[in-house]
Amino acid sequence: MRYLKAVVVASSLCVARVAAAQEEAVTDEADGAAKAAEAPKAEASAAVTTKPEESAQKTEAAVEPPAQTTATPAEKEARKEEGWSAGIYGFVELDAMRDSTQSYPESAHNNLIARRGTYPGNHGRFQMTAKNSRVGFNFGAPKFGESRATANVELDFFGQIPTDALQNEYNVFPSVRMRHAWAKLETPIVDVLIGQYHDLFGWGGSGFYPASVAFLGLPGQIYHRNPQLRVAKKFGSDAVTLEVAVAAVRPAQRDAGIPDGQAGLRLSLNKWTGAVAQGSGQPSLVPLGLGVSAIGRRLEIPEFRPVPGEPYGKTAWGIAINAVLPVIPVKDVDDRGNGLSVNGEFSVGSGVADMYTGLTGGARFPALPNPGALTTAPLWPQNVDNGLATFDKNFAPKTLDWQAFVVGLQYYLPVFGGKVWVTGNFSQAKSKNILELTPAPNRGSVFSKQTYFDANVFVAPLKNFHFALSLQQTQQTYGDGVKAKNQRGQLAALYFF
Repeated sequence: MRYLKAVVVASSLCVARVAAAQEEAVTDEADGAAKAAEAPKAEASAAVTTKPEESAQKTEAAVEPPAQTTATPAEKEARKEEGWSAGIYGFVELDAMRDSTQSYPESAHNNLIARRGTYPGNHGRFQMTAKNSRVGFNFGAPKFGESRATANVELDFFGQIPTDALQNEYNVFPSVRMRHAWAKLETPIVDVLIGQYHDLFGWGGSGFYPASVAFLGLPGQIYHRNPQLRVAKKFGSDAVTLEVAVAAVRPAQRDAGIPDGQAGLRLSLNKWTGAVAQGSGQPSLVPLGLGVSAIGRRLEIPEFRPVPGEPYGKTAWGIAINAVLPVIPVKDVDDRGNGLSVNGEFSVGSGVADMYTGLTGGARFPALPNPGALTTAPLWPQNVDNGLATFDKNFAPKTLDWQAFVVGLQYYLPVFGGKVWVTGNFSQAKSKNILELTPAPNRGSVFSKQTYFDANVFVAPLKNFHFALSLQQTQQTYGDGVKAKNQRGQLAALYFF
């Protein structure tokens, strides 16, 4: 009867006073599990949020914990007694971007840059969007002994748009997209997470994302979310924490028949903290951290013929090292002046380009020969995404190699309590085999090297409102030696709730 009464009380409170039910928030990024009464700081991550991905994907921007609202004494007592919780958080964001080419939608990521001498390569583009605005919901149930269950659902407005949509429809009538939908069970033995969340590869959502107005992932940055079953265990004390985790993840190729596997170790020195913003989100205190992670997957690639026989089995893999270092530590995020933090990521792998937002390098599978000049050309039944693998000149399948790094810093000026901060990032990605796997006549359509840098200024006149300005440049070196370049200026304004 006690739990039945709890359900009735909690349900009526959630319906009647959802706003009043908000508890102290934390980011859904920091540990991958916002406490039910806490709201994650949207993904710029681990302590903040970030911006999305995909061709029309965006970055995660961090969210400020929602302000406490007033609840009646009876409501407070009921919630405290029964242990149920519900909270809402999010932000409203406006972005304006001016590009030197017509290469990108709202987000740049690792998309191909139009070359000079082409119409889109010779002309610029201006865009405005509010699609990265976000809303999230946190839920919690009463503790059962030493165990507790929490859940999170987070949405933005970068859902799929029909390819034939008019520009007005594309920009003004966006569709909703599920970013997160996960539940977590914390026990004294292990923590279990089920649902869609940041990939364990690259330790997404754990405080390692760079600070930039540019939409995450940055070129060359691991940035991905996936449905998964994750099991984790933390060891240590208040001063030092070691987290060990493994996950079974949605496979990159469903016809491979088995899930991808991911694993990671993450070390945190909890008393060595710094002010860290992720994406264009709000700064929060993040401890010195080091993460190592790996991914392994199986690809089953059909024979290169119209009616394939048995598939070729290929193993794809990746390794990533992430770090965040508070060079000048900060103990109070509201007094972060003169704080300096550095972040970095190094990654290498083969057949895992999908972990980098929108990265293919332009690589594609070849078309089947048509020696008989048939009106309907024979088709190869492709069931693997472009950019993961292709065939060599002998029609043997090969996975595509990529190596990348990202370094960034953020400094909080010693004025106004650090409410003005500057950040900068540099990244590079390159492939050692994409050119040799591309026929010579087609090498002008693929790039083997990409470099990126940005500089950003953030100003927060209010705790839950800030403005930001960014200058960004991406350069890609194509297989025929041509270098294509895009320069972007971006202005953003964000209100957090």
